[in-house]
Amino acid sequence: MLPSSICGYNPKPENYFNWLSPLHAERLNRITLRSLQKEKRTQPLLLMLHLFADDLDGLKPWLDIFYDVAGTYGNKIRFYVDDLWAAYVFQWNGFSIRRGDSSFTLKSPPLIYGVSATGEVHFFGNATGPNLPSLQKLNVFCSQLLTESLGKSLTIEETVKVADVELSTFNDLIYGEEQNDIIVCFYSSVSESSEVLNDLERLAAKLQHEKISIYKMSIQFENPPKRFNAKTSPTLFLLPRDQKHNPIRCYDLLSGIRNLLQFVALHSTEELNFYDRHGIRKVHVELLKQIRNNFKEGSMGFLRY
Repeated sequence: MLPSSICGYNPKPENYFNWLSPLHAERLNRITLRSLQKEKRTQPLLLMLHLFADDLDGLKPWLDIFYDVAGTYGNKIRFYVDDLWAAYVFQWNGFSIRRGDSSFTLKSPPLIYGVSATGEVHFFGNATGPNLPSLQKLNVFCSQLLTESLGKSLTIEETVKVADVELSTFNDLIYGEEQNDIIVCFYSSVSESSEVLNDLERLAAKLQHEKISIYKMSIQFENPPKRFNAKTSPTLFLLPRDQKHNPIRCYDLLSGIRNLLQFVALHSTEELNFYDRHGIRKVHVELLKQIRNNFKEGSMGFLRY
């Protein structure tokens, strides 16, 4: 028996084992610790998670919609529903979902993920969060899941190349961008700044679904623009889109990607889609990452009855 604290909030809700009604249980399955090997799974899966144990009456409309959709597609798709506490089954080691997380509350739409027969994981939503479910929207989602026509969305890359900017085009490129915040890193040589430049590419990957553009500029043979106090190299600045003439310097540049992400999350014009103001990945994204990892080739597969 695994300790209840493994999922990040201890203890588990008192009604965790009996919140699902017998009626809903006729079509909807709950997640358990019993594994089913991926290669033996032939049906697509649809999973819905919410804080059901906290307010079953208030959240019942979502269960009713899911129940109705299962009535249409239940012979082709396996339907799973559970309280968010059950999400720990996707990653026993170090995965933590905190009840009361500001990025997901009782007022949020449920988190819905579809897994195709080939193991592709899709989120019923976008970068900003979950879509508001309706019978029509979920029927379309299920139809596309069955035909493998959803396409890839919300990809999470490890690194993304960062574009170079030259002094001659700096003003047009940086100050001409009206929609996004800007991050610019000044460096003197690739060899001396390799660690920071690598972290910059990792940062660009984490921010690829945000309204932020990232650039780097070599100052080995020319000085940076006068507005930037870049006497040491490398140096990184964030320019909020409405205050680009007041760049914010990151003074903890050499402490790694975690500190870089926290700096951006704190100072960005708007709260990031994937991260809160503390740089902590939001629930809908964290779960998408963990579920995708769970269905990678060679993984254990989905844990269920």
